Amino acid sequence: MNKFLLIGIIFLAIILRFINIDSNPKAMYGDELTLAFDAYSISQTGYDQKGEKLPLVFQLGGARPPVYVYATIPLASILGPTALAARTVSALSGIGIVILLYFIVIEFFGKKTALFASFLGAISPWGISISRGSFETNLALFLALLGIFGLLKSLKRPIWLLVAGFSFALSMQTYATYRLTIPLILTVFIILNFQKFKKITENRLIFIPTALILLASLLLGLYLMVSIGGRDRFSNINVFQSDQTEATTTQKISVEREKINLPKFIETIFHNKYMEKTGIFFQNYLDNFTGQFLFLTGDSNPRHNPSGMGEFYWISLILIIFALPALKKSHPKLLITLTSWILLTPIASSLVGEAHALRSSFLLPPILILSAIGFSKIWELKAIIWRKTIIGLVIFAISIQFIYFYERVYIVAPQLYEEFWSYSAKQASQIANEERGNFDYIILSNDIPNMEYAYPTYNKLDPRLVMEQNRTKSELNQYSFFKYENVYIGSLPKGALVSFLSSLPGSYFYLSPLEDKNVANIFQLGKVTEDPDGLIIIQKE
Repeated sequence: MNKFLLIGIIFLAIILRFINIDSNPKAMYGDELTLAFDAYSISQTGYDQKGEKLPLVFQLGGARPPVYVYATIPLASILGPTALAARTVSALSGIGIVILLYFIVIEFFGKKTALFASFLGAISPWGISISRGSFETNLALFLALLGIFGLLKSLKRPIWLLVAGFSFALSMQTYATYRLTIPLILTVFIILNFQKFKKITENRLIFIPTALILLASLLLGLYLMVSIGGRDRFSNINVFQSDQTEATTTQKISVEREKINLPKFIETIFHNKYMEKTGIFFQNYLDNFTGQFLFLTGDSNPRHNPSGMGEFYWISLILIIFALPALKKSHPKLLITLTSWILLTPIASSLVGEAHALRSSFLLPPILILSAIGFSKIWELKAIIWRKTIIGLVIFAISIQFIYFYERVYIVAPQLYEEFWSYSAKQASQIANEERGNFDYIILSNDIPNMEYAYPTYNKLDPRLVMEQNRTKSELNQYSFFKYENVYIGSLPKGALVSFLSSLPGSYFYLSPLEDKNVANIFQLGKVTEDPDGLIIIQKE
């Protein structure tokens, strides 16, 4: 019976993650576009679209770590640089997480608790949301959870330590925040299981290779973070170095020092940028544990949280309340492990911003596990009336929230948030491809978000052409463009649009955002039409 229930839960997870995954979300946003085309380019040429051979960091992905791209290559080689190819790895990772939750929980509790953990994982708003886009964090989460499972199994069979080592190493090369989170979690695990782990270290054929694998991955991660691209990105977004934080804190300190007029040494101690930035870090950290983020509205970015609801069903809070005292009594070491897991995870994400569904994704498993334990404790209540009543309320609450979540994610979000996924760039790419045989020049404005990545990806251009244009752009009337036959992609100053198009020696088809309709004298350029997807078309035959 339990086997059939687990199969049913896995089947549910598959449906919720794969249903219409190629068309919901309706298009690929910038990171997905560059990821898909990099994987496709490597599958065809061995080089990414920037012309780097088998790179360890992908520059067009904001110094993207390598594992997700390489995992996508087999699919991209068959399906091309499509949404289905790019998103399948994440969807499969989400299904793997559901399965791992079952096998991790069953190490400590019965099948009932393990099944409920798996079920909660299958219908988790957080888990589903990050499984339906090409989010590297979901693969990193699966690999990290596989590492946790390997660690637990290694306490009985040391050979599993190699599985854990490989999994953690790959996770750290999949998503940047895991490079800090995994060493912290590993440290806690070793301390809590020191005697058992000490015995494993005596098996040098297993321990030494595992240690070397982890050390190599950690050093590689640190190197990539300080290399060109990785260093620049980290400097731009972390709270202690970013220009935005620097400007905000400097202004605040100047105002405070001017107003309070205290002795210099007091001002230096209490009113300085290090104190302010540390305060921002702790504010970011605490944001991860607010009811707003966890149970009410979640991540405010519709790409990460298309439902607009909390990352967990609010009933999970009640289930956790049941779990904590029971765990303290029956499994105190597990309670410390899960608590440490929850408290340590947001440290990495807090360095670069507020609560974030992608950067803090490692929070998902421990909270689901605690929720499952709480449900099992309710199931074990001796008072039958109370047990049936509470279980009925839990099932009712989850059902209501799930129906709301389903309606928001699968029906409302595709229409409401299409521009968060660069839908206009997809439409422009398709229109341009259809019209390029009818005009001498097809001009695509780069003011359409992610236009330069969308056109090559949706039209499956030869990666060699893209590499060539990424190395050296083409010129047209003294302006730089990405050029693919008679299709030109670039930006023009607003004041130059009329003179530029008027000077073209032939027919043209120009696509740009709707704002260009306000350019003076635009109607003298030819036929001007508005596309339903927020584009303006100017054509002259």
